[in-house]
Amino acid sequence: MRALLTKSFFDYFSSHAQTSPSKIFVTDGSKSLSFFEAMKKIQSLTPLGSGLRMPSLTNDVDSVLNWLAWQKTNETEPQDWFDELRTSGSTGEPKLFRVSLPSQVVTSLSINSTILDGISFDELIFLPLSHSSGKGRLRAAIVRGASIFLGTNPLRLTSLKPAMRSPRPIAAAVTPSTYFYLQEVAKGEFWKLFRGLKNLEFGSAPIGMSALEGLRKDSPPDVKLCMHFGLTEASRSFIRDLRVGPHNEVGDAFPHVSFRLDNNGELFLKGPHIASEWNEKLNEPINPKDEVATGDLLRFEGDTLLLLGRKGIVINFGGYKLHPEHLEEFLKVRLGLDVVCVVGISDRILGQRVAVFILEGQEVLGVKVVRDYIQLSGNHFVPLMYGITELPLIGQGKPDRLWLRTLAESRFSSTKQGI
Repeated sequence: MRALLTKSFFDYFSSHAQTSPSKIFVTDGSKSLSFFEAMKKIQSLTPLGSGLRMPSLTNDVDSVLNWLAWQKTNETEPQDWFDELRTSGSTGEPKLFRVSLPSQVVTSLSINSTILDGISFDELIFLPLSHSSGKGRLRAAIVRGASIFLGTNPLRLTSLKPAMRSPRPIAAAVTPSTYFYLQEVAKGEFWKLFRGLKNLEFGSAPIGMSALEGLRKDSPPDVKLCMHFGLTEASRSFIRDLRVGPHNEVGDAFPHVSFRLDNNGELFLKGPHIASEWNEKLNEPINPKDEVATGDLLRFEGDTLLLLGRKGIVINFGGYKLHPEHLEEFLKVRLGLDVVCVVGISDRILGQRVAVFILEGQEVLGVKVVRDYIQLSGNHFVPLMYGITELPLIGQGKPDRLWLRTLAESRFSSTKQGI
């Protein structure tokens, strides 16, 4: 038997296929296979993949089978396998990371033990399997031998009907934007449709104060609500209970994770879950280290660790540093808006200026609210205020700050004035 950290996901699947052959392994709403039927399919497949690089995954049964067939074919040296993940590029240039098999297994085991409390839930995959968080949940489900219900990408309620009818309790992970989208599609009946959902993990983006209050109110009290904090290259590193605490709380580090904050409050992480950044042109790792700088700024309030924002998007004007997410949340709560994004643009005198994109027609009210924020913060600045009908998004519901920054600089250079 190979060591635990080099045991492939096909090995886990094969073990469950022997002990529970008639159990549903995977369904996407149009096709459903038991563990036994899936094993027969896998044995007949010539997998689509190259070398030690894992094939890409999509939210359908055939893709999952091909992914496992590739592992079966390449099982002689699984410790050399890697998966490739890219950052969304929402705050900087996209980066490429290689995720080793040991890193994948460590994360899978931590999901099952910490997030799911060792309970063998069946799995509802809301997230696209091209997303690092979605892949993590798929791997964890295979380790525990769960039945897997795949949501299509884009999500449609019809593809999730098998999960709605499941007699067994299920667990799932979502981004905040996915959850609120499904709530809208289900006309506010999300929790009635998914009565079997007993564990829901959020990740990828913070949940605002008012949205978190709504989630706490709408969700049944017997459902565990949690949120992970982590990066593409550092996977799930912290976990928190969403039932309690402020909206920007980070939570507690997973058992395999160690961390520190530097003098500026930037978070640094260590652990076996960390992926290596890769240079595609040179085909080699970029400055391999045992510690990763996250680019996220945090601070302790007592024993509670709070997320302040991204280091790369902090706006420094005239020596004063503003965290855009704080002002965005302030505007959202006061005006009841979802369309709000704050970016910094270059300014010859101040270094940077604050540009606010807000739902068109709300600019005047936005100025009044920003003035209230100025009084609360004890600082003085005049923002540029621009109306927009919708925010451009990148990744899993994240605003495309680079695009908005370019747009703001273009508008400012043409008018040389803001509201």
